[in-house]
Amino acid sequence: MNFFEHQHRARQWTARLVLLFLAAVLLIVLAVNIGVGFAFSLYAATQDYGVTESASLLGAVSAHIYVFTTLATLGIIAAGTIKRLYDISAGGKAVAEMMGGRRVDRYTEVASERQLLNVVDEMAIASGIASPAVYIMDNQRSINAFAAGFSPNSAVIAVTSGTLESLTREELQGVIAHEFSHVLNGDMQINVRLLGILNGITYIGTGGKQLLRVRHPALVFIGMLLAVAGYTGVFFAHLIKSAVSRQREFLADASAVQFTRNPDGIASALSKIYLLPYMPAIRNRHSEEISHMFFSNVGSIASFDFMATHPPLEERIKRIKPGIRFEKLVRTKREKTEMLHKGLIEPSRINNVFLGMEDLGVDSGHILESVGNPSALHMAYAAALLETIPASVLKTLETGEGAQAVVYAMVIEQKHSQAQFNWLKENAYAELVKQVESVWQNIHKLDKRYRLPILDLALPILKALTQEQKNSLLNSVEALIKLDERITLEEYVVHAILRHQLSNKADKAPRIRHTHLAPVTPECVLLLSFLAYAGAGRGQDINKAFMKGAQVLQLKDAALLGKQFIKLGDLEDALSELRKLAFRPRRQLVGACAETVMANGYIHTREAELLRMIAEVLECPMPPIINGNH
Repeated sequence: MNFFEHQHRARQWTARLVLLFLAAVLLIVLAVNIGVGFAFSLYAATQDYGVTESASLLGAVSAHIYVFTTLATLGIIAAGTIKRLYDISAGGKAVAEMMGGRRVDRYTEVASERQLLNVVDEMAIASGIASPAVYIMDNQRSINAFAAGFSPNSAVIAVTSGTLESLTREELQGVIAHEFSHVLNGDMQINVRLLGILNGITYIGTGGKQLLRVRHPALVFIGMLLAVAGYTGVFFAHLIKSAVSRQREFLADASAVQFTRNPDGIASALSKIYLLPYMPAIRNRHSEEISHMFFSNVGSIASFDFMATHPPLEERIKRIKPGIRFEKLVRTKREKTEMLHKGLIEPSRINNVFLGMEDLGVDSGHILESVGNPSALHMAYAAALLETIPASVLKTLETGEGAQAVVYAMVIEQKHSQAQFNWLKENAYAELVKQVESVWQNIHKLDKRYRLPILDLALPILKALTQEQKNSLLNSVEALIKLDERITLEEYVVHAILRHQLSNKADKAPRIRHTHLAPVTPECVLLLSFLAYAGAGRGQDINKAFMKGAQVLQLKDAALLGKQFIKLGDLEDALSELRKLAFRPRRQLVGACAETVMANGYIHTREAELLRMIAEVLECPMPPIINGNH
C-alpha cells in the first residue's frame, strides 16, 4: 500500500471514528438516564408513599427529568470534546507540552540529545519533510516515544528521558523510524483527533470521580452514579483506541525495518522493554488519554486483552525477527556508522555518487512510489549528507538568529550580493547581518543539492519564532528576492517552502473539498504548464512535456498555456486549491508533475527541488531524488 492509499484509508478511519463516537454518546446518554431513573426509584422507595404515589413520581421523571438529563449529558460531552480540541489546536507542540515535554535546543551540548536530533534529522531528510521539533519528557524512566501533529510538515517527536538513557543509537533509530511511519502513514492525524473524541466521552466519568471527593452525601451519591454511567465512555474509549491502534503498530514496526533496512534496531528496543522486570509507567495525568499514541504501553503492566492499545511485545518482536530467541535480543555493541548498511554508500563517496551529478537518470514511477515511503538508501544518503555539511553551517543553525541568517544567505545571489547586503544592512540589525556575511560563502560553496536539506534543518528553529518574527522574515526574504526585479526558480522554491511552513495557518491540515480532478482542471493546467516551462532550455520539448503530464490526468482537451499567462501569484492560488484534493487524485497529480519534469528522461537539480516543493505544499512527503532509488 502506498502513501496516498494510507492517507485515503486514514480519512476513512476518521469517518468511522465519528460513527463510533456517536454510538458511544448514545449509550452514555442511555446509561446516565438509567442511573437517574434508578436514583429516583431509590428515593421513592425510601419515602412513605403508596403504590399510586410512587408510580406518579416515576411518571414525572419520564416526563420532565429524562429530557433535561439527556440534554445535560450531551452538553457535558460536547464541552469535553470542544475543550480538548481547543487545547490541542496548536498541534503536536500542544500535545508534547501537555505531556510535560521540554523542547530540545539545537545548541544543546548534551551528547544524548545531540544524537537524538541527528537521528531525527536523518529521518526527516530521507523522508523529504521539515525536520520535526523534538521534545524530551524528563524524569520519565520508561522507554517510550510518540509523534503528534496535524500534518507531516508540522509534526513533533517526543521521547522519554529513559529512551535516551537506555537505548543505543541503532535502537533509537528504530524507535524514531517507527514514529516517522505514523507521521507518513496518516496515523498521527487520527491519533490527535482521537484526543478530542475520547475526552468528550470520558468527561462524564471524570466529573463523577471529582464529585466523589466532595464531602456531601448527595453529591457523593450523584458522583457514584456518574462514575458508573461514565464507565460506558471509558469502555468505548479503550475499545476505539484498540480498534485504531493495534494493526497500525504492526505496520509502523514493518515500516521502520523497511526505512532502516535493519530489523535489529527496533527489535532490540522492543526486547529491552520486554526484558525489563518492571516497566516504569508514564507519570503524567494525561498519559492514559494519549496511550494510543505511544511506541509501547504506558502502564507499568502491559495489557494483553482485546482492548489493549498495543499488540503483545512478543508478537511484535516475532513479526520483525521470526524465530529469534528473546534472551539474545538485546544488542550492546553497535558499528561505527549504523546508518550506512551493507551494499550502500560510504560517506566519503557522497559528492561523487550523488551530489556531483548535474542530472539524475531516474524513473518518474519510482519517484511517485517513494512518496511517504523512504528506503534504506534514502536513509544512507541522509546520514552521509549530514556528515558532509560544514560544521560552521550546522553551528549557525542552532539558534533562531542563525537559522534566519542561513535563509537570507540562500537567497542572496553572487551576481547581486552587494545590493542585497546593502538592503539587509539598512533593514536588519547588525549582529544578524554579521551572521549572514559569515555563513554566506559557506552556503554558496556547497552543491545545490544541499539547499533543501539545510532549509529543512532550519525550519524547526524558525517555527519556534513568534508569528510576528516569522512574518518579518517572510517579508524580508521576499524583498531580497525582488530586489533585482527577477525571481529565479531556486529563489521561488525557498520562498514557497517558507510561506507554506511559517504562515499562521501552517499547522492546519487543509480541508478536503475535491474528490475528483475535474473541479480543479484549470489549476492542474496552470501547474503542468509552469513545470513544462521550468524544464525549458534542457533539450526538452515544452509542449511534449506538458502533454505527458496531461495524459496522466486524462485532460484530453487541455492545451499548454502561453508563458505570458503564467504568474507566480496565480500559481500560489492554484497550489492552495490543489491542497484541497483528496489523496487518491492527489497521487495522480504528483505523478503527472513527475512525468512532466521527466519528459526528457532526466531531472535537473532545480527541477527536482521544484517537484519536491510542490509535493511538500500538497502534504506529500517526497524523499530526495537520488540515482538508484529504484
